[in-house]
Amino acid sequence: GAKEFRVALPRQFFAAVCGLAVVTLPLAAMGNLWLLGMASFVAGFAVAPVLIAGSSLIEHIVPANRLTESMTWTAGGLSVGLAGGLLFAGWIVDNLDPSLAYLVTSGAALLAFAVASTVRKQISRVYEGSLVGLQTMPAISAV
Repeated sequence: GAKEFRVALPRQFFAAVCGLAVVTLPLAAMGNLWLLGMASFVAGFAVAPVLIAGSSLIEHIVPANRLTESMTWTAGGLSVGLAGGLLFAGWIVDNLDPSLAYLVTSGAALLAFAVASTVRKQISRVYEGSLVGLQTMPAISAV
């Protein structure tokens, strides 16, 4: 969060979600534990940019008086999604091939990519509108 990027937040978010989808795809195909460990390590690093860009988008788009509520909905959604994914992956491990449980991660990342692709233009439009609103606000002077 300390580094300012030249790329707009909506584009950062979309690129991060795309990257997450790409790096999670091969998880189920990893043949040995070392490769799986390395692939999981890379996939784990791909999660942070999605969370950071998403939280930053919320911070910029949502009105200040609704920011806490918005962050709560986001954290709650993450928790529910994680619990549901773990439940489904556990069922796959118990009833099917354990390596197929990694497809839950890949499927969730692909679903996130599909949703991000669907709302990409709307997010960009709202984000740009929030920037215009900030530029036209009068400066607050300390008296």
